[in-house]
Amino acid sequence: MNEPFEQVGKNGVKIVLPANALYQELPLTKIGYVKSNLYQSGIYSFLDSLKVPLHLYAKIQIPFQPIPGISMEKYLFLRVNPLTSLVEEYLPSDTVILDVLRGKIRKAGSYAVGVDTIAPSVGTVFVFTDTIDLQMYYGCIIEDGQSGIKRYRVTQNQQWKLAYYDGKSGLLRWKKSPQNESYLQFSIEVEDHCKNSTIFEWKE
Repeated sequence: MNEPFEQVGKNGVKIVLPANALYQELPLTKIGYVKSNLYQSGIYSFLDSLKVPLHLYAKIQIPFQPIPGISMEKYLFLRVNPLTSLVEEYLPSDTVILDVLRGKIRKAGSYAVGVDTIAPSVGTVFVFTDTIDLQMYYGCIIEDGQSGIKRYRVTQNQQWKLAYYDGKSGLLRWKKSPQNESYLQFSIEVEDHCKNSTIFEWKE
């Protein structure tokens, strides 16, 4: 497909593929729609004829009815199992304009609009020695089961510390500096893609 492709479905849902988004030329199925008791927006199926991910991101938009009391930044896309309606992947949106959620996808599948109001979790701080550089680190496990970790910040006695985050293991770590202070106080702030945040205070 050497030209951009746009498809509009029920209720104004839309998908836009950039030029050369497909690895090979295929007939593209129309956007499907299933009414759902779990997802107020309903469930929309995109690109069902594709068996491999897109070469480039496609833009999608899904209209929805906002829930009173829920700010727009809390809404996100859900890729769901079409048979069970269970969530397979959470995808942060790019924008919400006039009750329309807009974002990007790389996979064919069934998508709905969801809400993330749950803050990330921060585990207990521990000390360990890295097996590669043999240096000592503080560490803790941070997790977010929905939109995912976007930002983190560690301070030691109100001073910023350079920290490293491993998305696969969930380990957040920072080097253990020589203890010259009479006490150590850490503050760990973690925020997800829907601006839910957790601040964890810890003293040694």
